Amino acid sequence: MDQASLQQLLAVIDSKLESEATMVVYGSSAFMLLGEETRTSLDQDMALWSAES
Repeated sequence: MDQASLQQLLAVIDSKLESEATMVVYGSSAFMLLGEETRTSLDQDMALWSAES
């Protein structure tokens, strides 16, 4: 996965949300979003929660 693919994934997740939510991206995923694409792993580390959950 690269920065563009990760941004597309996050856009799809965002489009599916029915209410406002907070997502925390950490680990190599966060570095990929900052443009450091050499820091990669197979998994994407994220936490998502909303006021309704």
